[in-house]
Amino acid sequence: MPENEIREPKDILNEIYANLQSGDDATILRAIAELGQYNFSSEAVRNQLEQLFLRGNNGAIRTEALAALNLAPQRHVQSHLSKMNRGERSMLLREINGWEKDGSLENQKADFLRRRYDFDFANPAEANVPKPKTVAPPIKAMPEGPRPSLLQTLVSEASIKIYLYLGAFFVIASAAIFGAIIPELRLPILIIATLIFGGLAIGIKKRLPQPGFALFIVFSFLLPITANTIQETLLQNFDLSPAFSAGYWAFIYLCMAVIWGGSTWLYESRLFSLTAFVSLLLAFLRVGDIFNAGQNSI
Repeated sequence: MPENEIREPKDILNEIYANLQSGDDATILRAIAELGQYNFSSEAVRNQLEQLFLRGNNGAIRTEALAALNLAPQRHVQSHLSKMNRGERSMLLREINGWEKDGSLENQKADFLRRRYDFDFANPAEANVPKPKTVAPPIKAMPEGPRPSLLQTLVSEASIKIYLYLGAFFVIASAAIFGAIIPELRLPILIIATLIFGGLAIGIKKRLPQPGFALFIVFSFLLPITANTIQETLLQNFDLSPAFSAGYWAFIYLCMAVIWGGSTWLYESRLFSLTAFVSLLLAFLRVGDIFNAGQNSI
């Protein structure tokens, strides 16, 4: 081949892939080392690296294959293969770290599993590496699999999230309707529902972050509704002054600002940071109403 001839990425990967399948250890090691010279790769090459680590008998080859899986092009290829979202992979990575720490998983095997899920997490060693590109695999593509069945569609992750949010909406609506029909049960129902949703949201946050976030949104809706119902109940039984009502809402808004401020850190949500700011602003406004009510009564 002439020295000045430019080789296509697909041809380069075909050659590397063939060398990775070689029976000669030296050829395999040269092919792995050559991968570090390019900013592109393919699914077939990455899969072969995994096979060399999992089934290889040569310790040097297994070590180099594992290191190559952490190269930017291989991480980029894996980003197109993974079916899990970032939150699910983050939780799985914490589990892998825990298994490695308590000795349930060997260091190399833990590193191998991490390569499958940490492809879009911070990697300082690759900060200056240009963004890789994925090219067509050097082997014949497999035919497209069958379409998902109706049952698979109904139980898919996206469908479950839709069911979750719809269920949260219907819970709020049913509690409001039931409370309106039977006024005596309105306050107990709201208080119990608020405590249940708030407790569940915190309890399942680590294991099920998406459902926990949805439950906390329901809890956030129930907070002002429950506070308003408590005030209405107090007004029915006691002669409350405007200053007391203003102080009551100043306290409620301050509590909600603290709760939503904590949830901003817990769920990393801009929505809760906005609600915390609005609630804090309303608390200051109600504090001003306390003084206005006091001056009017003099």
